[in-house]
Amino acid sequence: MRRIFILLFISLFSVVPLSAEEGMWLLNQLPMKTLESAGLQLHQGNIYQPDKPSISDAIVQIGGGTGSIVSESGLVITNHHVAHSGLQMVSDSANNYVEAGYSATNRGEEIYVPGYKAYLAVEFTDVTKEIKSGITDDMNPEERVNTIDDAIKQMEEKYESEAENIYHYDVSEFYDGHEYYLFKYLEFKDIRLVYAPPASIGNYGGDIDNWMWPRHTGDFAFFRLYTNPDMTNSEHSDENVPYQPKQYLKFTDDGVKKGDFTFILGYPGGTQRFRTSYSVKYAVNQSYPFQIDMYENALDIIDEETRENESLQITYADRKASMKNYYKNFHGMLEGLTRADLLQIKKNQEADFQKWVVQKRSRKKQYGDVLDEIEEIYAVRDSVFPQPALIKSMSWLTRTYYAASVMDKWSLEKEKPNLERESYYMERNLPRLKERLKLMQRQFDPAVDKEIMKYFLTELYNLPPELQVEPIATIPANYTNLSPEEAISNFVDSLYANTQLTKTDRRMGIFDMSREEMRNLNDSMLDFAMDLRPFKDQLDEFDKRIEGQLNRLRPAYIQGLQAWMGGDIYPDANFTPRFTYGDVKGYSPEDAVNYDYITSVNGIAQKHTGEDPFDAPEKLLSLIENGDFPEQYVDSYLGTVPVDFLHTTDITGGNSGSPVMDAQGRFIGIAFDGNWESISADWVFNPDLTRSISVDARYILFILDEFAENEYVLDELRVE
Repeated sequence: MRRIFILLFISLFSVVPLSAEEGMWLLNQLPMKTLESAGLQLHQGNIYQPDKPSISDAIVQIGGGTGSIVSESGLVITNHHVAHSGLQMVSDSANNYVEAGYSATNRGEEIYVPGYKAYLAVEFTDVTKEIKSGITDDMNPEERVNTIDDAIKQMEEKYESEAENIYHYDVSEFYDGHEYYLFKYLEFKDIRLVYAPPASIGNYGGDIDNWMWPRHTGDFAFFRLYTNPDMTNSEHSDENVPYQPKQYLKFTDDGVKKGDFTFILGYPGGTQRFRTSYSVKYAVNQSYPFQIDMYENALDIIDEETRENESLQITYADRKASMKNYYKNFHGMLEGLTRADLLQIKKNQEADFQKWVVQKRSRKKQYGDVLDEIEEIYAVRDSVFPQPALIKSMSWLTRTYYAASVMDKWSLEKEKPNLERESYYMERNLPRLKERLKLMQRQFDPAVDKEIMKYFLTELYNLPPELQVEPIATIPANYTNLSPEEAISNFVDSLYANTQLTKTDRRMGIFDMSREEMRNLNDSMLDFAMDLRPFKDQLDEFDKRIEGQLNRLRPAYIQGLQAWMGGDIYPDANFTPRFTYGDVKGYSPEDAVNYDYITSVNGIAQKHTGEDPFDAPEKLLSLIENGDFPEQYVDSYLGTVPVDFLHTTDITGGNSGSPVMDAQGRFIGIAFDGNWESISADWVFNPDLTRSISVDARYILFILDEFAENEYVLDELRVE
């Protein structure tokens, strides 16, 4: 434990990366001299250059994760768990592709996945000056946020209108608002399922093995990108053809060995490496405990309501998988940060930073009050917790209320000029918004949704008096002979019995109604959402004040850290394309425990119990028992077929499905997880303990060849 503490302290105190492996670098920031010394055999232009084909042209954001194009016909490989929502979307009780998997043998058998999208970053440009041009020192926090939001909306709208819907544009924030970049994406809306192994391969070990090592999971799946024949539109059509990429990745069956150089391109979701002790305190004392408790309760409700219904189990399969992952992640995050006493380490760092600040008048003027002001902001945020978290979580986890809330807000936003609307309701985003409302029918059930709603309203009712929300606090007054819990239960039963929003056709018909027309429907859920609107508007204003204050202070703090320590600082992850690298390497989490860097198919048989989640397919077990493997899939160190391997690349959520490449840029694996000790790496990278877990390319090829016997996919892959 002392060893872990010291390593974390050194890593935090350094600010500049302690090890070569740390950092999720923008593609125009690559530390090429360091990379060449580490073993990279490519030039920067091989990895990213806007005007010529490069590896980045083969990397897409898909399904909340990352995918890579691996053929000249738009074949994309990603994780099975990234494909999970797509598999659920096209499954039913007769064809449960989540559990059984799917294997197309020709183009005609590839299944279109509604609502599934992919984005390929074409180029990006620094637009910091343009986005910040309207900011003045005398602005209040709300004005600051609105000015930045307006600049972003205007820029995105301008470029998308000029692109005639061929490209999608997003402005992304870096260094907590110090810089802004405009990203140009090619958007794919016609995505078809090609191959997914059964869950007993793609999710072998399930939640028990999640975030753990050793792993024996074949977490991969294949889709194909389609566009119209001239490659300018990707709306779904039977006339579409496979996308022809500028670049695709080539597999290799050379394998990996200890010490090999690896690198990853992907879309990491979010890290907080440079946040203050006040962020850590909020996470450890408030946010993580709340979310752990919330997910546990919601999962219990879903389990109870779907236990005897196979169809409902399929309906909630993806949401349960996602929620379980969050639940375990937050447990690990809380445990890791608490165990390492990260809060105290941050406080010590800030004390030393403050000593440096006061040594010069210019520093004191620029940075002297930053930490004190951030502390005041978090004190205000703490004072209302968990009220906002409950309201926002209710909007996400109860789909009927989500629909009502969106329609209520849209009835107000539609009356405004396009650029004055909130971004979510601008014209460019309406097709996606309507699609969510339409497709939500496949991922929720009113009876289950109703029980989750009861949980949230009960939690909100039980808040202290100063945090009460009036439309909820007054519910028991209408049920005088019942306890508050019984009153809320009856109220929610009435909400769902008297709403039309649980039906797709009515939802979509109501969407375009005016606010007055919506009120005249006397729809119980819509009325409830409208009654909550004044409170939610106050909550939005509160969030803007907090955001505006932090948008001014956090960039200043990061600038101060960089000036204090010297050297470059990579930006925190934010779902934009990033490069990370490291070596194939095991680790030692504690005394006398040493983990090797690679696992084999023998471990699948050893873990097999015949019961989920260790219920390997009989055919796979027979192949393992027989042991007569094609030579190209056998690892010389193991003497058998490998499954997963460890390496020191720096990844986080969103990197799921990222390609792992060797020094020559060849596909050697696919990232799908991190080890338990790496969960807290969202806050601090520890080179001795932080590891990525990836499926070995040879296991992918072995499954396609020997288990699935899918020559259709296998023959399309170029293996060097």
